[in-house]
Amino acid sequence: MEYKEALEVLKTNSRFEKNVHGQEIRIKDIPEGLGWEGKMDPRVAAHNRKAAENAPDHELTLEEIREGMNWETIDVTGSRIPQYDTRVQTERDSVSVRVYGKEEGKEKPCILYYHGGGFIAGTIKSFENPCRALSMYGEAVVISTDYALAPEHPFPQGFHDCWSVLSYVYSHSREFGIDRERIVLCGDSAGANMSAACAIRDKEEKLGAVKGQILIYPTVNPANLPNSVYTWDRNEYDIQGDETLASAGIGQFANVSEFLIPLYLSGDLNLAKNPYAAPVFADVHGVAPALIINAEYDFLRLEGEAYGRYLTAAGVSAANLRYRGVDHGFIEKMGEYPQAEDCMREAALWFRSVVK
Repeated sequence: MEYKEALEVLKTNSRFEKNVHGQEIRIKDIPEGLGWEGKMDPRVAAHNRKAAENAPDHELTLEEIREGMNWETIDVTGSRIPQYDTRVQTERDSVSVRVYGKEEGKEKPCILYYHGGGFIAGTIKSFENPCRALSMYGEAVVISTDYALAPEHPFPQGFHDCWSVLSYVYSHSREFGIDRERIVLCGDSAGANMSAACAIRDKEEKLGAVKGQILIYPTVNPANLPNSVYTWDRNEYDIQGDETLASAGIGQFANVSEFLIPLYLSGDLNLAKNPYAAPVFADVHGVAPALIINAEYDFLRLEGEAYGRYLTAAGVSAANLRYRGVDHGFIEKMGEYPQAEDCMREAALWFRSVVK
């Protein structure tokens, strides 16, 4: 199926089902339709087979990991979104941000974006095209934050950068051409962790800046510590096709805590339960409503969906969306996987409903 046709199918291809916890999840099936249950999307499978064939025969260095996350993606907006770089002054230093979609003389709603990369990688450049798509579909100013990365800057420096940018943008909204009463946080993976943590601090400090949080395959328990919210169980994954590919998609983050604890959390398990490092240990009563988006074959899916249940139990509105047949990091294949563009469209639709 061609990209544009698959994208059109995804726009109307959704249904609701309840998982084993009785939680209602909105499902986006593989565009090709029937017969793909329990299998990987053919585009994802082809990509992963090629990646496996070209996999290095040695343990990757930090620099190789960082370089490997700099995917070449496609700008689905046709380069119609204006952008510029600037710096935001914080208490400690200044943080680089990239601003998309600002229009002179207009006051637009804002999405503050925090990129993924396992807290050790990722740049505002590598997430440029997802942010452009968000700006286009959301008719919003999108501000992407180049927060400090571990291990050079372990927790809480990156979180402080994200919070400082949020505080600055809220206080200097005219500088960015935004309506400060219509700010929503969005992030993927580690960036979703930052978004959730900033939403918690916004509630605790009664700033009132955050009107919503969009969490794309979030990690809310980076050290994978035992908790009262969820227990990881492989039996919750439906694998009927190429088990090797699906298992690889799930397993790529199974041991992520082994490097996050020393690199991001400085080997300190007390930090691993800090609510700004692990939102699953936070009091989430009163935080902003959430949209949580997960990939079917992602180790983090179970904790992402569990965080949705945790929010709901605390009286917070939490919508849950799952893309079948894809794995972690799928939005980084913008223009290659139709699910990546559709994810930005869905995030933007939810954003617009929150800030209308």
